[in-house]
Amino acid sequence: MLASLKRRCWGGLRRPVMVVMAIMQIPTTRVDKATFKQIFRDYGEAFWQRYGHYFRPEVRDVVAKMLGCGDLASGYSTYRCEHCHEVKRVAFSCKSSFCLSCCKVYIDEWVRHIGQTLYEGVSY
Repeated sequence: MLASLKRRCWGGLRRPVMVVMAIMQIPTTRVDKATFKQIFRDYGEAFWQRYGHYFRPEVRDVVAKMLGCGDLASGYSTYRCEHCHEVKRVAFSCKSSFCLSCCKVYIDEWVRHIGQTLYEGVSY
């Protein structure tokens, strides 16, 4: 997508050269967890039928785990307020590095580990 075109004539050369610069507009929208899951729900079965023989069986298990992440049907903990007796159910997470919300835990752990490994004052 070309957001705009700028034309510039560079002087200082024996003959002016016309340069066309294309400025790309990078989309700032992000794919959220629900959209990511919906893609797998909508197109996952057709994908597995066509390309499933290329993957190990564990890959299908990881995808199924990710699809059940945060779903009450996959399990939950129940909490009750002692004062108002309101009941709240909190769904279990999948704790998979493939899941967009659960992978944050793995990334934070990796950053912490690397931060302890690097030496101060050394440029990497």
